[in-house]
Amino acid sequence: MLSRRLHTPEGTSDLLQREAYRIRKVRNDVMQVFSGYGYTEVTTPEIEYYDVFEGGQGLLTQEKMIKFFDREGRILVLRPDLTTPLARLTATKLEGRVHKLCYAGKVFRNFQGGIRPCETSQAGIELIGLKGAEADAEVIAASILSMLACGLKEFQIEIGQVEIFKELMEQTGLDPEVTEQIRVFIDQKNIFGVQELLNHCDVPTEQAELILQMPSLYGGAEVLEQAEKLTTGKRAEAAIKNLREVYTILDEYGLSDYVSLDLAMVQSLDYYTGIIFKGFARGVGFEVCAGGRYDGLMSRFGKDSPATGAALYLDLLADALYRQGVVTEAESIGALVCGSDSKTARRLAEQLRATGARTEYYLGEDNPVDYAREKGIPTLYRCDERGVTKCDMVSGKEQLVEGGVLL
Repeated sequence: MLSRRLHTPEGTSDLLQREAYRIRKVRNDVMQVFSGYGYTEVTTPEIEYYDVFEGGQGLLTQEKMIKFFDREGRILVLRPDLTTPLARLTATKLEGRVHKLCYAGKVFRNFQGGIRPCETSQAGIELIGLKGAEADAEVIAASILSMLACGLKEFQIEIGQVEIFKELMEQTGLDPEVTEQIRVFIDQKNIFGVQELLNHCDVPTEQAELILQMPSLYGGAEVLEQAEKLTTGKRAEAAIKNLREVYTILDEYGLSDYVSLDLAMVQSLDYYTGIIFKGFARGVGFEVCAGGRYDGLMSRFGKDSPATGAALYLDLLADALYRQGVVTEAESIGALVCGSDSKTARRLAEQLRATGARTEYYLGEDNPVDYAREKGIPTLYRCDERGVTKCDMVSGKEQLVEGGVLL
């Protein structure tokens, strides 16, 4: 058996230089867009009390949380998401009604069998204190523009509205367990599974037909016209109106080409309370972003407030960029400085760094020329009793720099 000293735990991995750089660049690009929209960065601990997530409206069961104990025996978790801690932070530490917050950090989930990594990087925004289509649309627009800023080319945002399905299920009066199974089948667009369940349920024919049509309600603005013909309640009508308003605003942003409407998107009914969305990119098998409205979450922490938000999965975005041919190489070392006159060499290295050049001061004992070639460093500066010599590692040309000062 191989020693565990040589390996990372299941679901985790090391990031080598190129991978780490790509994720860092994606993070910087995304956070710059968020900042431009007026969102302010906050951070929360990677370790939280289990009570923050337990028993509330959430997307994760306790089996998917990585748990351990503190010295007092209290249950702790590695945070499985960042929205809930930000709700805690806002309710307990921030004054005022409206907050536009952004974040970037790691989340940890106990996925078994290597289906998904247990450790992922996220960046996101939370718009707390505002209702309405304008707020929902801004969060979606910022997500789309963030992915465009990263260089992503082929992706699509799918938008749904949970209130349509919620009201329809309430009208049927079905048992919660049956409702949940129907929700799962509809979210999977499994019409045959829905039909089989309905065959064993006492649901009026008209409502059964509405339920069966939901998985096919996917596409552009025409979907809303179809949905209006199917709705039978005020909540569903309001939900369709909300969807239409959001879609119109995104079209005014010039972003509707990246948007599809999907009324079969009905995941996590206990968590989301309105608009929901997911983003998918070519080359990646999981969603690269997700979000929606969650007006009930803040009340768990003693401050009832509407909220909407989005999370972007940075490592998946970086992977999608690579698979779509948008390869961002890490910045290379521009110059290597060495020589027997170490004082001049260190001063020269600082001069170069001050100009923005990535410069390495050679600390090795071997031939610096071999080292520069091995690392692909294009320029070598040698400082000795003759002064400073600039060596072009590609052409082999050498040039004495007068006074050892670069202008």
